Amino acid sequence: MINSEKIKEYLEKHGSIQSQSINDWKGIVSLPKDIEIFYKEIGPNNIYIKSYGNPYFLPSLDKLWDFQAGYRWNGKTGEMIHEWNKEWFVIADEGGNPFIYSAKTTKIYFSEHGNGEWELKEIFNNLFCMAASLAILGKLVKEAGKTFLDENCFIYPKYLSLAKEYLADTLDNGDLPENTLNLLGWC
Repeated sequence: MINSEKIKEYLEKHGSIQSQSINDWKGIVSLPKDIEIFYKEIGPNNIYIKSYGNPYFLPSLDKLWDFQAGYRWNGKTGEMIHEWNKEWFVIADEGGNPFIYSAKTTKIYFSEHGNGEWELKEIFNNLFCMAASLAILGKLVKEAGKTFLDENCFIYPKYLSLAKEYLADTLDNGDLPENTLNLLGWC
């Protein structure tokens, strides 16, 4: 697995990072220890990462509770959404599609919003793997610039190959780059 210093190096290319304390947590439920450690060691500070389509967004810890609106509770009425599992935390998103941390499994799941019910698909083995992978993909998009997509807005094969290669070095526990890229809509 990739170490914290390398992940911070990757994320700094997209925005601000800073160690954040549990005191920054504004939620009414306990913050899982893994999330607390993630913000202390990595500390994404409202980072937008370029992607193929909508950017990935990683909120700061002081915004993480508000980031649950629309998932955990109705953002307009404040009414709790009973279908939402209480052990889930939306830790990042892509255009409203949540990356969900499960306190039970400590894995990251991805789902598309607007489908009626949540169809969670495991995408990353842990928070650190997620942050590194999204930052690496964003770096690839940023560096490729206008040469990333062909005239039909499909990713050029050479960039898909590079994405698979980079993710293979980042993903751990047998995660497959093809699965991750497929869930993210890259292939």
